[in-house]
Amino acid sequence: MNLISALIGIVALVAALVGFIPFLGWLNWFVIPVVAIGLVLGLFSDKTTGRNINLAVGKRPWDMFLFRSRRNTSSPGSIRQERPGSA
Repeated sequence: MNLISALIGIVALVAALVGFIPFLGWLNWFVIPVVAIGLVLGLFSDKTTGRNINLAVGKRPWDMFLFRSRRNTSSPGSIRQERPGSA
C-alpha cells in the first residue's frame, strides 16, 4: 500500500508542477482528489513515506483553493480585509 501511495503522490507531484504553467492551472483541480486517494491508501500502510509525499504535494493546490474561496466577489481583483476586532 505504501508503494502505491508513493507512486500516486509522485504522479500528483508531476501534475502539480505542470499546473504551474500558465493556462494549465486547471490541472490543480485534478491533483486534489488524486492526492486524497493516495493519502487514504497511505493511511492503511505501516510506513509513512507514501502518506507524507501526498501531504506535501497536496498542500499547495489546497492552499490555492482556500485562497480563491476567500476572495471578495463584489469587486474584481480585491481581497476582503477583516476589520480589527471582528471574528
